[in-house]
Amino acid sequence: MGKLRLVLAAGVLAACSSNVVAPDGDGGGGGNEVGGGGAGTGGALPTDPTGQPPPPPDDAGPADGSAPRFFAVTRIFTGGATLEGDPDQQAWRAFGYDIDHLDTAGDYELVCKPNGGVEPAYVHEDGEGGIDNAWGKRVRLLLAELEPGGDIDPVLNEPLDEGNYTLIFALDGLGPGANYSSMDAHYLEGRQRSGSSWLKAPESFAGTEPVIRFSNGYVNGHTWVSGTSNEPLTIKLSYRGLPFRLKVRRAVVTAQMSPDHQDVVHGIISGVADTEELAAEMRALFGKVTPDFCSAAADAEAIVRQASDIMNDGTQDPNAVCNGISVGLGFTATDVTIGTMGPAEQPVPPGCEGI
Repeated sequence: MGKLRLVLAAGVLAACSSNVVAPDGDGGGGGNEVGGGGAGTGGALPTDPTGQPPPPPDDAGPADGSAPRFFAVTRIFTGGATLEGDPDQQAWRAFGYDIDHLDTAGDYELVCKPNGGVEPAYVHEDGEGGIDNAWGKRVRLLLAELEPGGDIDPVLNEPLDEGNYTLIFALDGLGPGANYSSMDAHYLEGRQRSGSSWLKAPESFAGTEPVIRFSNGYVNGHTWVSGTSNEPLTIKLSYRGLPFRLKVRRAVVTAQMSPDHQDVVHGIISGVADTEELAAEMRALFGKVTPDFCSAAADAEAIVRQASDIMNDGTQDPNAVCNGISVGLGFTATDVTIGTMGPAEQPVPPGCEGI
């Protein structure tokens, strides 16, 4: 591997996509109330006319299932392919929600100032229906630099395919109904799959209690809307055995389930990553991949800063420099069982120390 093809010129990211994005280009372009994306290239999730995820259902009762149901993510989509697996550099436009309640469409007067000297259009133009997803639009391209063909999704999904780990959402008391007025849930990482059963990652628990819980959730038309999380949703991703973390603040998760509630056919994770936290993760990752990338680790950090499009609390402030990056991921999942506590994660030595 050589130098980053994404290069910095006079503090501005130049040649941002010529070697990664398909010829049609990459297109234009948190609070717990988020706007929706309508129909896009990745498939449509039912949305309220205001652009929000499905609202709470009318005349529905609380969860009536007898035990939690566990849905393990089978595929993660970063924005370069549809949920059907078709390559599409515009797919990011349908992953996420309208976090800042603005559809900029070329009007940048109400949004925060770009970070790192880039033009507002570089980061602020939205996806479908005002979707905010700078992760899918910009950070994904940085990760794609690690792969000769520029397609990062197959590599990020290898650990899921091989049963090494996955993301799991546990829905408390999900029954057979299409609508529930309340549905608490929690999140955990699964490890070491055996058949359709996963072990629990100890890092996901404080003693026996899950670290990340969702309250105020509900189900409308077989679509679970997570409600409020008590902690940032920390998503483990891995490149060629090198883990890194995507910490999603003010996360909202929606999961459109099959009518029999055996699968999630259209999942969305939406929220905001703190710019400096994500920049540090990318710098560390690039420094670990190979010594050839050590000289590029600092550039990776700078490129992430230039992707900032929002404040890290999910708002916009035209008088401030953007310090957050909107995140939109797609996923599919399936019903699984959960076993005992699995092994603790082994630390990975740091790379490129002192750079």
